[in-house]
Order: sequence, then structure tokens, then C-alpha cells
Amino acid sequence: MSETLYLKLLYLHLYYIRRKSICQQGKIKNQGEIILKNGVKRIKNFLNLFGPAIVVFLLIILLFKFVLLVSFVPTSSMENTIARDSIILSTRIHKSINRGDIIVFWSEEENKILIKRVVGIAGDKIEICDDKVYINGNPEAGVYFKGKTKIGDNNLKIFTIPADSLFVLGDNRENSKDSRSYNNPYISIKDVMGKYKETIYKKRG
Repeated sequence: MSETLYLKLLYLHLYYIRRKSICQQGKIKNQGEIILKNGVKRIKNFLNLFGPAIVVFLLIILLFKFVLLVSFVPTSSMENTIARDSIILSTRIHKSINRGDIIVFWSEEENKILIKRVVGIAGDKIEICDDKVYINGNPEAGVYFKGKTKIGDNNLKIFTIPADSLFVLGDNRENSKDSRSYNNPYISIKDVMGKYKETIYKKRG
């Protein structure tokens, strides 16, 4: 075989291999485009079917993470306002906390979430005398509480509420562990998780 013929055959062989490679690359590219188009189509179909439900689900998650708070009340300390074993709804967004508000807060001392009523705010002087509560020298107003207000386990009768703090009591005064009994009677504003709005479930019987 002459050298010229050998070179021509080698050239044809390389040309054939290159053409085959280009064809295979084209097929792979076409297959990739088909897979991509099918994938996009499936995603669109999925979003058309489930998109609204997904959006609603995400909105509900955001609503309860940043706006609303659902809590379970396992004790009778807030009766008769909130019955034992009730489920309550609170709002995380509030401009201010005032006397008479019911709050949900994290208690570092009890290491759990509690629900109590605000009786004193920063600057108030609370005095427990003759089984009654006096706020800045005036008798506590309101018909929400029941029972006598006894002195708590810390044996303190007078409380002066510091800045950014609250004094809380349960409405069921004779069956509530609250600011009267805490080692630190004052609840920090930063520990307030929400303000009570309504009871959404109340156990029957």
C-alpha cells in the first residue's frame, strides 16, 4: 500500500469518527432539550394544580410565625376568664401592654410558657393588704378575678415595678402561682410572646 493511499484511508477514518462524534453530541443535545422541556412542563402542571394550595400553606405558616400565637391552657389559674384545658388565640403584634391585658409569656423561672393578667406596669406600686390588691394606693378595679388575693410564697406585700417590666396575677387568685410567688416577681417585656385575643376551644363539662 502506497503512503498516499494510507494517508487517505487514515483521513477518511478520522473524518468518519468525527462525524459520528458530532452526531452523537447532537443526539445528546436533543435528548437534553427534550428532558428539559418535559421537566419544565411537569413543573408548570404541578404549579397549576398545587400552586394556590402551596401559597396558602406558606401564608398560614408566616401568619402563625409572625402574627398569631395559639396556646394551650392546662391549669385553672385563669378561671373564670379562661377555663382549664382551653386553647386560646393571641396576637404577637401589639402597640403596648396595659393593666388588665392577658399576656402569654416565657417564664425563665418556671421554664415554660404561662398565661396571666397584667396588674402592674413599669412605675406602679402594687400592695397586697387584707386579701386585696392596691395599685398606686387605689383598690384593684374589675370583676374578672375571683377569690381572695393572699400573700405569695415570697412573703412580699409591696412591689415596685421596674422599667420594662410587668407584674402579673392569675384571675383565679386562690389557685394561681404568679408574681406573688416568683423569686423574681417581675416579667420582662421582652419575654412577652403575645396578647390574648379570644378562646378558640373550651373543653365541655
